[in-house]
Amino acid sequence: MSKVIPCNYTGTELKNALISLAVDDSTQWTNDCQHIHGFNSSSTFTNSTDYFFVDNHELSMLQTITARRVLDYHKLVSNPEAPTEEQLLSQTQQFHKQNGKILNLITVIKTQQPSMALAAEFKRASPSKGDIAPNLKVSDQALNYVQAGASTISILTEEHYFK
Repeated sequence: MSKVIPCNYTGTELKNALISLAVDDSTQWTNDCQHIHGFNSSSTFTNSTDYFFVDNHELSMLQTITARRVLDYHKLVSNPEAPTEEQLLSQTQQFHKQNGKILNLITVIKTQQPSMALAAEFKRASPSKGDIAPNLKVSDQALNYVQAGASTISILTEEHYFK
């Protein structure tokens, strides 16, 4: 059962955000993304909620989180104080200088063969449980995971549902 987290967007805004992810009527898009919509199998592509959502469709938690991220992103980039793309690229380059290049997940997993690769996940909260460990420091927990043998660490950063 999902924990109810207040959302400042209407159902229509959330559904329209999901619709905005559709780029065309390609079969590939339909096969890859139908799970994010309401499973309506209409064969004619239109940008309307009737195409994407069956009657009285209630958004799943995955749909709600995805739509909210889309809307939050649009709000962020419209903020004049938001970092520019150039600033983000500069921060990324600085991060790589300090921490090394990003590792390829498949390569990391293959280097563990014939042993099993262990993936650990960090999140302070979840949609179903609410707060789990809201004050836990990611750096401390990541170190614990590595010392316990984790090959990879997934850090969930979505601010409303995973914190």
